[in-house]
Amino acid sequence: MAAIASQTRDNGVFEICVVPDNLGRVTIGQPLHLSVLSPDVWIALVEAHFVVEKYSQPSPTSLTIVVKNVCIEQMNPNDR
Repeated sequence: MAAIASQTRDNGVFEICVVPDNLGRVTIGQPLHLSVLSPDVWIALVEAHFVVEKYSQPSPTSLTIVVKNVCIEQMNPNDR
């Protein structure tokens, strides 16, 4: 996440699947979704590096997180 934040200069959107995939084991013999975490964990991970404008869970399987154009690492600590 820190690497993504360090390269981000504009607003961004994370679209995250929060359940294991169905095709990886069938097609390549291993899961495609390597970081299956709960929505709360994903939000905390993103908030550690970005200013989160909003988030929603449009379905039980996905999470959308919208971030502002300032990453936490570039902010003045007094503005966090």
